[in-house]
Order: sequence, then structure tokens, then C-alpha cells
Amino acid sequence: MLISMRLPRLPYFFTSSERNPLPSSGQKPPSPPNKRMSAPAEITPKKHIHDLPPEILIQIFEHYINLHGSYVFITTLLRKSGLMYQSPVHTLSQVCSRWRSLTCSTSVLWGRISTRLPAWDERYTRGVSQCMSMHLDRSRDGPLHLNLGSFNPRDLMPFVSVVSRKLSSIPYHHRLHSLDINNISYLPGLDLTKEVVFPELRSLSFAPSTYEHLEMVLFPKLRDVSIKILTDAWPRDADITPNASTLRLPWGKLTSLTFGCESSKDIAGILHECRSLVLLTLHIVRGREESWPEMDYNTSFPVLHRLQHFTLHMSHSIMYRGAQLLSRLNCPSLLSLSLIVGAYPEIKSSWSFLEEVVTGFIIRSQCTLTSLQVSGILVTESSLLAVLRSTHRLTSFSVTGDFMQSVIVGSLLSPMSIPSTPNSEDQLVPKLRDIRISLKDHEVEKQNLDVCGDTLLVLFEVMVRSRLPCLHSAVISVPSLSRTNTNIDSLRDIQRESTVALKVIVDDEVLLGYTDS
Repeated sequence: MLISMRLPRLPYFFTSSERNPLPSSGQKPPSPPNKRMSAPAEITPKKHIHDLPPEILIQIFEHYINLHGSYVFITTLLRKSGLMYQSPVHTLSQVCSRWRSLTCSTSVLWGRISTRLPAWDERYTRGVSQCMSMHLDRSRDGPLHLNLGSFNPRDLMPFVSVVSRKLSSIPYHHRLHSLDINNISYLPGLDLTKEVVFPELRSLSFAPSTYEHLEMVLFPKLRDVSIKILTDAWPRDADITPNASTLRLPWGKLTSLTFGCESSKDIAGILHECRSLVLLTLHIVRGREESWPEMDYNTSFPVLHRLQHFTLHMSHSIMYRGAQLLSRLNCPSLLSLSLIVGAYPEIKSSWSFLEEVVTGFIIRSQCTLTSLQVSGILVTESSLLAVLRSTHRLTSFSVTGDFMQSVIVGSLLSPMSIPSTPNSEDQLVPKLRDIRISLKDHEVEKQNLDVCGDTLLVLFEVMVRSRLPCLHSAVISVPSLSRTNTNIDSLRDIQRESTVALKVIVDDEVLLGYTDS
């Protein structure tokens, strides 16, 4: 609601408390100058969000920040300098003078700083230093959350020098709760020739190029680590796969971990150290070595007893490596599984990854999976049935990708419809309440594709009606239809008469949306 507001343009980035002083306790704010009474047409009875009491306003921002970990509400790009500076304070300062004055007394807002630098010009060093000083001073002794980096990794030394000088002037590492560095290979403002402790740091995000600069740094309370994934599929640097024996991170205490590994590397060692993980996101990228290592069955994978959310990213060319990983993992507490494969329509394969690998992983783990996302993986009728039978308590299901024609003509949606007989043995996933289906087919001719799209909409309606007692939301996206004036009034009636949220997309055009009435 706040982000979408059209905000007035101010001449300067921030206005100090001297220009907009807060009224002291027990003192009424100054009355506005006397003016003639405005015409009745200019008076509006609507109550604007600007009129919120200060304590409620601050609570809204504090709760939003704490829940979402957000650094930014509004992005400021100073065109002349190319400097982008972001902070929640900026949003308050850009709305109105009343909100701007409130920020001065809220240290939690000033402690969140995010900056990016597309191109550096030494003429603007003073501006960067002033902005940093303002935030660091007004944050008092509150927690700091820094997001520092550049769009261009070259010519960073002037920028890093300014940030380092400013951060080294205060014991910021004692107040730092989260740190995200982009295109910077070391932690600014620290003397890394001696051991440094970040006693309060909970979240750290960095790139593989920072590995060697973390040797003298300790993070006793670190729980969330994200190692940025390189966009280049063929890494040119040293190994991007982290090594638990060289990185001095509290691996055994981490609850969230995101990292990438080359397809030629084995990650059994690092998973053995991370026994407390609740959330794991893994990107498998194709490494410099053409051949894959043979699976070493003597090296057992640990049982990740606490893992609840697992996301696996890979491409079609290295799906076999992902299959090796899933065939060795055991996650008995897993609730959410996301399998995202880079889709390449020209690749044809009869290998059923879902039926042979994913179903086996779920059954072996004996987990009560409630959420499943499949993207870019070939779906067949048998593989879909196998997965649904192994996930009886599934509440959320999302499938996106390219499907064979036989699946388009009914096999995809029919198994998810609840039969009229309540006690039927064929009833699958009875608690399923959130469904996402996105069809992008490159194999079927245009004429057949249109007919299949019509068939899918009919089956989609049947499925929705059969699950109305428990269905919360359902989305379907098809490439095209045989009739441009396809009637979806029945679906619109369902949405109007019930609380279910429906969405129908045809060729990227929304025919029925969540807000349609």
C-alpha cells in the first residue's frame, strides 16, 4: 500500500530535524498561519494515511522491516553521480514533512542502509560520506543492517575506501546484525590481519571471491548464510563450492543456507556439517569438467532431521547430477520441495525424473510433504499419479513447463479432481487448496495446442468445483485457445459466490484475475 503511492518530489535527499523539529512533550505543535476558508469543493472527507498517529506509523514500518528484512521502500538514483542510496528513512522523508520529522526519533529505521554504485566519480565522495554519517549517527546504538555493493565491480577502490573510513570510525561490527556485500571481495572497514569477531551478526550474504578474506573473521551467532551464485554457467574463478574446513563459519548452527556447486563436486562434506538446517537452497551449475564423477556409495549423506524447506536449481544438461543428489538425501521433516530446471524445448527425453527420482526421495524420507513446486520438468500421467500418491497431505502444488500432448488432453488435471463418491479409493491429495498450473508447449502444432487449451479450461473448472469446500486459490495459464471468445463466466460465478481466488491466463493475457468482481 505504501510502496504504490505517488510521492511528491523533494529538492534534497533528507531534511534534518532542525528544519522540521519535533514538538517537545506537552507542547502543542505550532498552528498554521491564518488563511481564508477553503471552498467546500476542496474539502475531502477521506482520511489520508498521512494522518496516522506517529506511534502507529512507526510500528507499521518497524513490523514491516522486521518481517521482511527490507532495506528499501523507495529507490533513489542520483542521476549526476550514478549513486543509488536506499533506506526506509527515505520513504518517510519523501512523503511529507510530518513523516520526515518522525524519522529522527526512530533509530531502527536509520540502521538500515543499502547503496549501489554503477559508476564512480570522486566528486561525489563527500555526498556518500554525509549519507553514511547521517545514518550511522542517528541509528545511535541500535542494530545495523548493511547492504553494500556496486553494479560494476571495476573501479571500486574509491567507493570502498569511503565506506571503510566511515565504518572504521565506529565499532560497527559490534552492532551489525546483517551484512550483504555485492561485487566487493572483502569486508570494508576491518583490519583483517588480526582476528575480528562479529558478535551479533545473524545474516551474511557474499560471493565466492570473499572466501579468502573470511579466514580471520568469526561469527558466533550467524544463522543465515547466502553465497551468491555466479551468472556464468562456466565459472572462471577458483572453485565456487564452499569448503567447510576452510571457511570459519558456524556450520553446525546454521538454519538457512544458500549456495552453488559445480556438477563435478561432491557436497556430502558440507552437508555433514550442517545438521541444523531448516532451509536449504542449492544451485547446481555445470562446471569446467565435462565428465561427472561416479557416485561414491561409500560416502553416505547425513540425515537432515530438521530440514523443512528444500529448493534445488539445475539445468536440463545436468539433471543426472541432481538425481544423484536426491537419491542420497534423507529429509524426514521436509514440508516444502521446489525443483526448478532451466527449460530447453529442444531437449527431448523420455526419462521420468518425477516418477523415478522425486517419488523415491519422498518415500525414502517418509516426510509429510505439504508443498511441491515443479518447474521445467517433463510431466507424464504416470509420474504425476506417482507423486500425488506419495504426497497424501499436499496442500500446495505448482507445476510449470512443457508437457506432452497426451498430458495436455486431460491427464494433468483429472487426477486432481475429487470424485463425487467421498470414500473413493481414487481420491488423491484431499487437502490440496492452492494449485498453480502453467503450460508452455513447444511440441504440439498450433491447431492441436488450441484444442488442448480449451480442454484444460474445462477440466480446470471441473477440478475447481470438486474442491470448493477446501480450495483457497487456483491459477491456470495456457498458451492459446481455439476460440478467442471463450466463455469463462462459470469460473467468474464460482469466484463471486465463494471465497476461492481464481486466475486464468491465456497467452499472457489475464482473462480472470483475483480482483475481478
